[in-house]
Amino acid sequence: MFLPASYGVGLAESDTSPVDISPAAAPTGPSWQVYGRSAGSVEKPCELFYMDTSVTNARFELLITNAGLLAKSYRYLLLVAVIQKKDEAGQWQRVHDDLLLSLGNASTAFTLENPGSYRIRVESGSYYCITTSGELSPRFYLLAH
Repeated sequence: MFLPASYGVGLAESDTSPVDISPAAAPTGPSWQVYGRSAGSVEKPCELFYMDTSVTNARFELLITNAGLLAKSYRYLLLVAVIQKKDEAGQWQRVHDDLLLSLGNASTAFTLENPGSYRIRVESGSYYCITTSGELSPRFYLLAH
């Protein structure tokens, strides 16, 4: 079963913010095979969001908006996201500590210290699925402060 992520983007300030956020094209969301009463891991890393910022110390918050519903299907769900910056050669380089998202901690805040082009990727993760009859796909939201 392929589980694409759903996306949302928000700006806490006006639409004239010096930050541009765009969701990655679906269906590049994290995917895994889910069976009831089984453990597993993220099988395919994926991009969630792209951000371009022209300011220093741009603050963001990454959230799973449906963690309460996911908790009915999973005993645990842990996703590891990374932030990468595009260098002058056009290659993506990791520039931040890992971001951890779980059912109990469904949001994480971070700051991008320098202007540039960035992306957020889910690199890995693990879960234990209780049942497949409920919500199975995380929905992500990225808020710029």
